[in-house]
Amino acid sequence: MADYKGIPLVSIPEFVRAAAECEMMVVDTETTGLHAGARVIEIGALLVRNGEPWMVCDELLDPGCDLPAGITVLTGIKESDLQGKPDSEDMCRLFCEAVTPDILVVGHNIRFDLRMLGGAHHPMLQYAAMSEDTLDLAKTLLPNAPSHSLQAVMRLLGFDEIEEHRALSDAWWTWRCWDRLTDVQQPIVLSPREVGLERIRLGEDRKRKAAGLLTGRRMDDRGLEPVNDKPSLDLPVLETYECGVNVSHVEHCELLAGYGYDAWVWVRVERGVKETGPLAGTPTYWTWLDGVRIGDITPLQMARHCGQVPGGNAILIAHVPNRQADKDRGVHNLRIQLPAPHEERDPEEF
Repeated sequence: MADYKGIPLVSIPEFVRAAAECEMMVVDTETTGLHAGARVIEIGALLVRNGEPWMVCDELLDPGCDLPAGITVLTGIKESDLQGKPDSEDMCRLFCEAVTPDILVVGHNIRFDLRMLGGAHHPMLQYAAMSEDTLDLAKTLLPNAPSHSLQAVMRLLGFDEIEEHRALSDAWWTWRCWDRLTDVQQPIVLSPREVGLERIRLGEDRKRKAAGLLTGRRMDDRGLEPVNDKPSLDLPVLETYECGVNVSHVEHCELLAGYGYDAWVWVRVERGVKETGPLAGTPTYWTWLDGVRIGDITPLQMARHCGQVPGGNAILIAHVPNRQADKDRGVHNLRIQLPAPHEERDPEEF
């Protein structure tokens, strides 16, 4: 019999039948994206019986649609890998039969996986209240960690492994994190030095993801070239895709709407101070698009990115996010692209 780390690896039908004999299931999915119409392309899950991993399943599924190149870059799953595989919707419906009131369901951001597996109206969603989320546990037990992503939580708990973004591997590491977190008696507060080191590691994580973003968009022929004219100013140019930082208090949304969702644009970013409100006089970065001031960034982001704009006035790349929530509300936002954040510093010193 096939196995994963010495644990029997079975088909989804056998896994569903065996779930009735177990007290806990850890699950992860890989999908075609995060948007409302995304579909599952891989289910990975682990059954726990008498406190120990007992059985696992790992199944690639045919989503019945094109697979974005960015997902291939992230997961290593190619469209050809999914050809001839079981239908995603059918297998998700079957897998849902394993979710009952008698089994504890664990995942990292488990609400996302339940929604992807069951759809918006599937009755399994009623069991979300009987699930445990390692994301929530980590936020409680690692309260000042800079990030609570699965990769960050693995690292902070002493697991020196790179998250593979494959369903079964991520389910396995979610189980290991859950097992360790549930043994923690009181919150673990990181020292300032530990927070700083973790921010450096998060910067490395973001660089890997940024490289994947670039590769994926090029493979999808979606390009990353700004669609507007670069400001004709004698200023430094910073071209990076490491970290998108939200511009707050966005004005002139009609200007962003003219470019549309998922547009990349040239902007000018200038160090200044907030002019009104309770934070008036505090340092910030103001963003200008086509000569029009759009907004600034929050004090928290300023503390994480102060000193990163060359000379305090430079030309950068920005992105109009293609988020379903923005579309539903009919709004357009902007994210300026800065280097990975450093540890929080006093912007007055830069």
